[in-house]
Amino acid sequence: MTEKSKKMKKSTKWFLGCGLTLLLGIAVLIGGTYFMFWIVTSHHENELKFLGFSTVLEGRVLGITTPITEQQLLKGVVVQISADCQTNIAVLAHTCVVNSSIKGDLYFRGHSLVLTDTAHISGRVESEAKIIRNLGTVDGGIHNTGKNAEVTTLSRSDEEKSTEPAH
Repeated sequence: MTEKSKKMKKSTKWFLGCGLTLLLGIAVLIGGTYFMFWIVTSHHENELKFLGFSTVLEGRVLGITTPITEQQLLKGVVVQISADCQTNIAVLAHTCVVNSSIKGDLYFRGHSLVLTDTAHISGRVESEAKIIRNLGTVDGGIHNTGKNAEVTTLSRSDEEKSTEPAH
């Protein structure tokens, strides 16, 4: 074996070792992120079940188009509520869009909550969100406990805009 081939083998081993270490680091990072997401999601799911939301409707993207008549926990990445709800509802999602009326309270745990101009919540919104955009009507007010959260309320005419930090 020549000196040149020994050096090549040494450098090949070094690159292979660095590559495997990098892949292992990425795998640990992804696994840790998934594990933390699972812990946080489980905590919020248990909290909402404790409040009486025992029925869970789960899916990656949920589009609710039939009326909801009993308390439910909607769990997904994106949840869109386009049908009227006759009772309290809980949502555990990254993003939730409400296009209809909810005759009760809305409990939201996630990143962003959007209440469109057709949304009407007769109770209150209890949320732990980063962003809340309210174009609709909330009779009981919005109570958000998310850290560094921003609540934006636009009037139906879109003429007045107020942005306030969460309470």
